[in-house]
Amino acid sequence: MHLDVTTSNILITDANYKHSLGILRSLGKKGIKAHVLSKQKKSLCSYSTFCKSELVFDGDLSSSAFIDYVKSFKITQIIPVGVNSFRAMLKLKEHLKQANIHCILPPDDAFQICTSKHQTSEIAQTLKIPTPQIWRLTNASNLDHLQDQVSYPCVFKAEEELGGSIVRYIQSPSQFKQVINDTLSKHSNMSLSHFILQEYLEGDGYGFFAVYNQGACGNTFQHHRRRELPPSGGYSVAAESVIEPKLLQYGKKILDSLNWHGVAMVEFKQNKNGEFFLLEINPKFWGSLDIALEAGVNFPYELVKMANGQDTPFSDEYRYPFKYFWPLNGDFDHLIQNPRSLLSIVKDIFNPNSHSNLWLFTDFRPTLRLWRLFIVSNFKKICRKIT
Repeated sequence: MHLDVTTSNILITDANYKHSLGILRSLGKKGIKAHVLSKQKKSLCSYSTFCKSELVFDGDLSSSAFIDYVKSFKITQIIPVGVNSFRAMLKLKEHLKQANIHCILPPDDAFQICTSKHQTSEIAQTLKIPTPQIWRLTNASNLDHLQDQVSYPCVFKAEEELGGSIVRYIQSPSQFKQVINDTLSKHSNMSLSHFILQEYLEGDGYGFFAVYNQGACGNTFQHHRRRELPPSGGYSVAAESVIEPKLLQYGKKILDSLNWHGVAMVEFKQNKNGEFFLLEINPKFWGSLDIALEAGVNFPYELVKMANGQDTPFSDEYRYPFKYFWPLNGDFDHLIQNPRSLLSIVKDIFNPNSHSNLWLFTDFRPTLRLWRLFIVSNFKKICRKIT
């Protein structure tokens, strides 16, 4: 059944995120020009030719004032992008229904499990899905005990999804307390109990992407992280589509158990023996979404179809192998930290089968914006080093 796009009046949140731009472009390809939501004018997405208009709201997204604001623009569907936008929409779930605004959201309890790395690990273990070992931090008194108990190197990271990454690597017992104390001093609003220690797994990062409709799996996608920032392990700055049966098995198994609804990305790491370990679940849109969109899996459009009562059957078909990279969103920074990647990056730039989010013809204005932001950011870094 064909979707009448003229009835859709969609709002995409977090208009400065690169994956919000990807969502906007993917809907634009389907003939849907969407609004974007920003805290201030001239967001990244507002420069796109596919942007219907930029709505500026600097208040609490979980407030009745926000509902009144979006109703004034006759919004029919909200697509939240960042974790904090999802949290806000979950709080507004009933109000959105009353306002006849569609918003595809997971169950509250499932979302909470996914935003907690400890709870995610627990449910994975019950499903016999391998995970790295986790040590919980309750108070300073157990640090001495843990200092001798953990394996090195280990990862010190925020226990909950915060909408930003707080990850530090501890290489030896001599660094243990210093790294922890330095991190806590930089994040004074957080206590020790907001963090965990996680076993460090050496290997490559993988992701399983999916959209679910009331517990039923729809479109899926898998990717392998070819370059990350930081290079020691972080978010994707270059990736490649893959087909790994174990990723499908594990990813689908855990999302099935959560009776998932909407989009999610399950993150894995493959060790030297070829085993996959589940690291965390992104219960929201993820930073490497672009590769799936360009490989033929239009997750945002699936949400629009769901909001309009259309079926979202299971599919694991997509362009493979397919490479994608984000030059100004981390890949060039990766090169600065790891010059050995130069040849790989040069090959990607001149490879016609390797794509990036720097659209030069059909949507060039956001590309110019990204270049400006990149130049200004690096100029400031140089100035700070000089001074």
